[in-house]
Amino acid sequence: HMEGNHHSAPIDDSDDLMITLERFRNKLGISEVHFTGGEPSIHPNIISYIKNSKREGFTTKMTTNGVTHIDRYLECVESGLSSINMSIHTLDPASLANTMEPLRSTRWGEKTIAMQLSTCDKLSKIVDTKINTCVGKDESSALKVAEFFRKKKIQWRAMNQLEIPDESYSALDRMCKSLKAIPISISLTAGSSSFTVAMKAPDNFIFKVKLIRPFMLNSMCCGCQLEQDGKCYEYVYGPRIEKDSGKLKVRSCIHRNKEPFVLSVDDFFQHQIFKEFQDVAKD
Repeated sequence: HMEGNHHSAPIDDSDDLMITLERFRNKLGISEVHFTGGEPSIHPNIISYIKNSKREGFTTKMTTNGVTHIDRYLECVESGLSSINMSIHTLDPASLANTMEPLRSTRWGEKTIAMQLSTCDKLSKIVDTKINTCVGKDESSALKVAEFFRKKKIQWRAMNQLEIPDESYSALDRMCKSLKAIPISISLTAGSSSFTVAMKAPDNFIFKVKLIRPFMLNSMCCGCQLEQDGKCYEYVYGPRIEKDSGKLKVRSCIHRNKEPFVLSVDDFFQHQIFKEFQDVAKD
């Protein structure tokens, strides 16, 4: 995982990764591995990571941009990938091109969206496939994405944009009202700020809205200036594994890169942050 540290290195030691995952299972009861990035589908070892995780009894999932060749995704599914989350934020080629760094052409946007939709169509027939759409200040693009996947009968989920919470939540609210959708259930993830609201429209279109709740741990968040200034956008999302300085590390906060917010695996399991996660898992 690179979020919070775009200088992190790809995880390249399968044995080290599997040992770490086993420790998380033994100590926190974690049973699901979610591969993200960067773009996980192009990682040279992703097939072996999926196979090894599956063999050891983990449920394996992936978040992808959907523009890797379809054969690669099929190989991932054959290796044991149980679910794919595909990030499709717009169906407008120019809008997509303008979000890229460096900027891309509208023609590039057309080819990219066409590839995403083709990949999604093929994968949705053989594996659990969900579309993720991040909603910023304006809900209009998300509504077009929702309508497209409603017709396709493919699972769709809207997400808030972390950096602009107020504007994003307002846009999500307008989006739900435009769809005339009402909440039908809420799912909370233990030990995480993440929660999901299932919404249902009058035509029985069911979609989900992923949000952030102010879940905090004393060992991480007590006296945090970011939180006091209203600049903590994710709170405690849960442990992420990344590689930096040649070692696997556990990231507990995307906003800060020093200890104890990023620790070696051994140090993490000795720290009070882990003990608080453990207490939450027991509850």
